[in-house]
Amino acid sequence: MDEYLKLKNECCEEQKKNWEKLVSSDISDYDQISEIKKKINSEKSEMFSYYMKLKKALSNVPDKNFVNIERSKMFEKMVELAEFNDGTSLGKYYFQVRRGPIATQPTAFVMAVMGPGEIAESNLLSEFAPHDASLKSILLLYFGEKVTGISEEACTFMENLTNVYFHPDSKCSIIDVHAFQSCLHLKEIKIPDKVTILGESCFGDCESLSEVTLGKNLEKIHANVFQNCTDLKKIHITDSVKYIGDECFLMTSRLDLSCGLQYITGMKNLEELGVDVFTGTDIEIFAGGPKLKKIGEACFLGTPLETLTLEYNKDLEIGDGAFDSLDYLKIINLKGGNSKKWVEKLKGQFFYCDGIDNLTDSYQEQIQKIRERNNYDDSVRDNIIYVAYARILEQEAMQLVKGGSTGVQMPQDITRYLAEGFSPK
Repeated sequence: MDEYLKLKNECCEEQKKNWEKLVSSDISDYDQISEIKKKINSEKSEMFSYYMKLKKALSNVPDKNFVNIERSKMFEKMVELAEFNDGTSLGKYYFQVRRGPIATQPTAFVMAVMGPGEIAESNLLSEFAPHDASLKSILLLYFGEKVTGISEEACTFMENLTNVYFHPDSKCSIIDVHAFQSCLHLKEIKIPDKVTILGESCFGDCESLSEVTLGKNLEKIHANVFQNCTDLKKIHITDSVKYIGDECFLMTSRLDLSCGLQYITGMKNLEELGVDVFTGTDIEIFAGGPKLKKIGEACFLGTPLETLTLEYNKDLEIGDGAFDSLDYLKIINLKGGNSKKWVEKLKGQFFYCDGIDNLTDSYQEQIQKIRERNNYDDSVRDNIIYVAYARILEQEAMQLVKGGSTGVQMPQDITRYLAEGFSPK
């Protein structure tokens, strides 16, 4: 913090005063005016170096809220200095301000795109450089307050882009389809609070993306938004999100032993999960909220899910194979409803789940009694009965542990199962 504040107070206001004094000088000689412009442009290049030091110092400050506000102030000041005396840059290829499509200028390493309106690819590229060269030259993007959206494919394949920043009061309401797809070195993104929609694949294949902060008004995360984001290990879903689309976090390759999402939190008001949302990820814990109405086909197929929590909702629909091939799943918490209602909701799930199957085998006599008592036919598999009636089975087992008798033989290793999380609550 001290290093940052010291650098911040060093020179930029004095620098601007010097420029203003030079420009306002009563000089009519063309050569002298030309020399003044050269001097200012030379000092603008040096100012870019100063701000890069400031950016580095700011990155070491732990207070993220402070960092976000100060970073925006820094970029706005850079814009002000770059545009001094009808300019657009701090150093020809270092920092550049874009207001509307200005294809006559080459792209710079750092670009402040000020809008107004939605930003398209044309707002970023240059007609004087090959398309790919323009894309590769951009390392950092700042979007000003008046940017209202990032259009379809606006920033795709910027493979050297590492950071994207928005003004804290950004008016951006949508990040559209494929907007940042295949930005291979993009590391972090803080979604503006006014964004309500993340379009399909907008961050797909951003394999270095490791930190995502979702805005407080985001409602829909469409299909494939974070597909193949292999470095994205955790994410918090804000209370505003109601929909997560098909294959949102899908990993199409498992060459990496630690691949994709591991932890997801929040989802308080989530209503729908699409098809294959978590397939191929390393998600270990999932807790659905009371408003969840749909879990799509193969949603968790083959993941290392260990703990699953679901809250009863009479409208809840679970697609085929949503919870199949979960070898590590052993703890299932079902909240609300009753065992019979859960049997109906879960019927046809949990195929090839070794952990659940092993626990089911330990309760065969009890499960058979429940089957007969409730007239469950063969369409209700034993492991569904186990999952739906687990708490009742555990309470019965606990009575046996305490010396009671139900006339049903206690599984020999029931103590171990209880220790693994199946204690009555």
